[in-house]
Amino acid sequence: MSKFTVALMVAALGATLAGCGSAMQQTANQQEELLMAAGFAKKPADTPEKMSRLRRVPLYEVAVRKKGDQPVYYYADPNVCRCIYLGNEINYQNYRRLLIERNMRTSPVAVTPADMEAEEEWGVLGSR
Repeated sequence: MSKFTVALMVAALGATLAGCGSAMQQTANQQEELLMAAGFAKKPADTPEKMSRLRRVPLYEVAVRKKGDQPVYYYADPNVCRCIYLGNEINYQNYRRLLIERNMRTSPVAVTPADMEAEEEWGVLGSR
């Protein structure tokens, strides 16, 4: 392979990776906009220890853990905002409502397709 061909392949790979990065950033920005609108609190991972902890949880999806009897919902983003969003049940319900309003196809953790079908069926039955 000539040096020109290798250079061309490297440039193409770089452009592809840059495009993926910008698409990931746009998706993360949209997700984070919804989380903020739903009332989630943005906490920066501004130390090496916090970044290390941030990378050990599920990334780029809303997940839930129990703290005592209460659920704590979170969304971790170590690359775009270098932060974690934290919310309670009310914030999570607001987030789900915003997803439905914006007709997004993101399926939050802790909600199965059967749950969504039941909610849709209830909505239809409840409106009769």
